[in-house]
Amino acid sequence: MNPGALNQKIEIRRAAQTDDGMGGSTSVVSAILACWAQIKTPKSRDGIIAGKDLDIRTHEVTIRRTAVEPKRGDIVIWSFKTLKIGNVREDKAFYYLDCIQEG
Repeated sequence: MNPGALNQKIEIRRAAQTDDGMGGSTSVVSAILACWAQIKTPKSRDGIIAGKDLDIRTHEVTIRRTAVEPKRGDIVIWSFKTLKIGNVREDKAFYYLDCIQEG
């Protein structure tokens, strides 16, 4: 991949449970990574397979491999859009994040 294709600034956030000091817990969302990415909008459509809803990605985000590994359920913030990571694929140099736009 051409390094110049990573031309979109994104932030990846992750929710974590923390003790609230009263025997319960609260969810805290914090930024785990800010980096440059390539974002594609693949051509796809909603569908049903074997009577179940099909998870269709609305965006594919490509980033360089880092020490912080994105996980399913993390949130990508890009250009005032919120993308939820549904799947993470990887090779030697990159992570490929299949995302679904929220809201």
